[in-house]
Amino acid sequence: MSATTPTPLDGNEHLPASADLFSDDPLKPAFTARLHTDAPRTLVNSIPMEGTDFIAPFVPCTVEVAREALAFARVGADDEKDEVVVDLGCGDGRVLEQALLLSSGASNPATPPSRTRIRTVGVELDPHLAAHLRAVVAPRYADGLMRIIEANMFEIDLVELGATVLVLYLLPKGLSMLRNQLGKWLHGGDLRRIVTITYSIPVWNCERAKEVNRQWLFYYDAADIREGE
Repeated sequence: MSATTPTPLDGNEHLPASADLFSDDPLKPAFTARLHTDAPRTLVNSIPMEGTDFIAPFVPCTVEVAREALAFARVGADDEKDEVVVDLGCGDGRVLEQALLLSSGASNPATPPSRTRIRTVGVELDPHLAAHLRAVVAPRYADGLMRIIEANMFEIDLVELGATVLVLYLLPKGLSMLRNQLGKWLHGGDLRRIVTITYSIPVWNCERAKEVNRQWLFYYDAADIREGE
């Protein structure tokens, strides 16, 4: 698989030997170099983040974890309710893709497709990743099913996007900076929920969590939020 012949990501992930995507930042997980992405380049991983609006490097989760996060958020579980899945800092769009594949049944042939209409919105600050998403990933799906916004996530109006579910893979610093924004959104409507990957939202107490391949998923809705001591 190469960047010149992109196909949707599957569970057999590896990073092509010719790809030069990841810097030598020691803070990035050791497994990063073993993850496949068809994004040809990034800005965030090639420059120091200090003094920029970037708050985290591009480090994708596995496709399996993305699927499990969506299942934990119960995306598509209610056939009577449309969903808008939003990923802030969406990287190469794998969470968005898995949400759309869920609606078609392609993510797991053993599971019937959801009758819920699922749309996705990815917010990505890195211009190279955003361009790749618009040019390569979004056209794989019907018009309007995947919207890509090149913007700072802290300036996004989640209500305006119509978000019903957030799936976030961010460092604790980013989650902490988003906390007020997320809390207002959660309390602003019924059935809104958040699943975070690997890191919980600082200060909030989470009573629903599960482990997937040594990574944790944390679930939040308005009823679950109470400030920690």
